[in-house]
Amino acid sequence: ISMWSRGCPGQCTFCGNPVFGRQAIRMRPPGRVYEDMAQLKRLGAKGVFVYDDELVGAPGTRQTRWLKECCEQIAPLGLTWKCQGRCTTNTSEDTLRAMYDAGCRAVMWDVESFSQPVLDAMKKGTQEEDVWHTLRAAKAAGIKNWLFLMVGNAEESTAELAYTARQLTAAVKEGLVQYRQVTVCTPVPGTPLYDQAEREGWLAPPPETGPQMAQVYNATPWLSQREIRHWKAQLEGAGL
Repeated sequence: ISMWSRGCPGQCTFCGNPVFGRQAIRMRPPGRVYEDMAQLKRLGAKGVFVYDDELVGAPGTRQTRWLKECCEQIAPLGLTWKCQGRCTTNTSEDTLRAMYDAGCRAVMWDVESFSQPVLDAMKKGTQEEDVWHTLRAAKAAGIKNWLFLMVGNAEESTAELAYTARQLTAAVKEGLVQYRQVTVCTPVPGTPLYDQAEREGWLAPPPETGPQMAQVYNATPWLSQREIRHWKAQLEGAGL
């Protein structure tokens, strides 16, 4: 594992980002990034997970310029790596090709849902067109797409989930999805979603053991626990 930057520009209601004060993105000097990756290679690593909050997809051009410089420096090392990213039309195929040339082989994209009403309700700050643009640009650059999806989001009904399942199936058929991870949207203390669930009376106590986002224990005003389980399974198998 290597960490090149910290921070996320997102305002998602389910995320702990607000708990930590929505700190600005901080980027390590490219030379330090190279030193980390070179040390991992000396230790025998062949693959690296770049564990940043969002390595690619921040607004503006500052992060893009920095990322390309990092890629130029580490490319001669010959390491392969994967990272996390934010779907946005700001992310160009040119940037993704620079990442591929430097060894990036997969990006884990925070898609969550294809439904625009759901993306708006969770204050994702992205449009459905951002998702399609990013997945297609990554494919064109040779990078595999790993989608993070969630079930039980704020204001998400069966109709929105059915739409997401259809769009996911279409993306798989287009060759845009190689991996996926489907979790359950969980109200975490300190987040706007937790405050909403507590205020509206639909907050359930979390399980005592196991990862919360892998378990169905909290119904929402829009979905029962049974429906959440059903649609989680549907998204896990959509297009397969």
